[in-house]
Amino acid sequence: MRREEMDRLIEKHLAAEKAGDAAGCVAMYTDDVIHDVVGSPTGPLHGPETARGFYQMLTADIAHRADGRQPCLLR
Repeated sequence: MRREEMDRLIEKHLAAEKAGDAAGCVAMYTDDVIHDVVGSPTGPLHGPETARGFYQMLTADIAHRADGRQPCLLR
């Protein structure tokens, strides 16, 4: 994959996070993805649907923090 393609996927992913779109966050994931967030108590998550649950929680937290009390910083 070329750098431009990777950058496009990352930007699409981050835009989905910011929009609170959990399905969009994993839209580019393959069926065999292993989503491993360092320090997560759940450990690695297997498959896009399982990872989507993580993004549902994350995007809800981002929305909560974007209410003006704390800055929401993405890439």
